[in-house]
Amino acid sequence: MKLINKTIFGKKYKLYVANSFRDKKKGMNIFKEPPKNTGMLFNYQQEVANRKFSLAKTPFGLIVIFINSKGEIVHLEKGKAYQPKLIQCDKPSSIVIEIPD
Repeated sequence: MKLINKTIFGKKYKLYVANSFRDKKKGMNIFKEPPKNTGMLFNYQQEVANRKFSLAKTPFGLIVIFINSKGEIVHLEKGKAYQPKLIQCDKPSSIVIEIPD
């Protein structure tokens, strides 16, 4: 996966860019513990509503940020390790970023 540098809420992160279905399915589960200053960017070709993310297999908490095609944050939610409830954004988004909480 490609890595990009991005400043999020004033903090610098290295973000893995998940473009393939396989990379998106694995997500942050490629890590056993929360990586320092590292997250993942999910890039979608279409902007759609009701994107859902699962943390059911993720061993640490995440902040999940949904962004629309204008670059605006349309939803932000904190999830806990192994959380059974899906994180969902009802508004259209085309990019989702996950960073450790």
